[in-house]
Amino acid sequence: MENEALGRGERYPLFYGIGLGPGDPGLVTLKALTVLRECRKIFVPDGGGPGGSRAFRILESLDASLPRKVLLFPIPMGKVGPGLWRSMARKIISFLSPESPCGMAVEGDPLLYGSFIRLREEIQKLREDIKVEVVSGIPSFVAAAARLGLPLASGRESLCVLAGPLNIQQLENHLLENDTLVLLKARTCLGELEALLRSRAGELKAWLVEDCGTPHERVHLVEDGRVSGEWGYFTLAIVRKNLQDRGTLGGERR
Repeated sequence: MENEALGRGERYPLFYGIGLGPGDPGLVTLKALTVLRECRKIFVPDGGGPGGSRAFRILESLDASLPRKVLLFPIPMGKVGPGLWRSMARKIISFLSPESPCGMAVEGDPLLYGSFIRLREEIQKLREDIKVEVVSGIPSFVAAAARLGLPLASGRESLCVLAGPLNIQQLENHLLENDTLVLLKARTCLGELEALLRSRAGELKAWLVEDCGTPHERVHLVEDGRVSGEWGYFTLAIVRKNLQDRGTLGGERR
């Protein structure tokens, strides 16, 4: 997808943020696959967790030619200093030219709690002439709701999306204002979630979904305010209040 083929006529360095969805290669959009194939290089974050980069594994399953273009960027989980972001931005810029677009491929959506957001800021600080475009991906909580058959919001209901860690008072405050709460990085505050569910027994239902869309997916309906077992980094919670049963929801899948 060269610049002129996009119908704009300008010539400029082009950098994409490409969302790969939560883990199932079948949920990658056709537009994302087209852009990935056009990219000279594909930069992929690697948090150093077990199993390596999830984004890289998705690329491997999509097209055997894509891994050959990949450059892995080690991005530690947690707080990253400005020097590392700037260094990665300079590395990306060194590969960009009007004739050779590059992209950063991330799980989920590039503009939802992702490393792409900070990298885009640094790139545009260093080079104002670089054009950055985003190819959206399916967020994990949307795929999780589909897996559960669970409406996130209907009619005039409201939905709140948060990322942990959060304390019980923060969780309760958001639930007072909304009908559905999506909690990403839920592992960081499972104790607080348990305490909230126990204090509001009978008023709330909650589900945990780990590694949505992957062979390791787990789905758990939280009953009696108890969260059993160990849960990994890619765990999210969906909490609904005043939910009427709609068929069979939740369950356990390993």
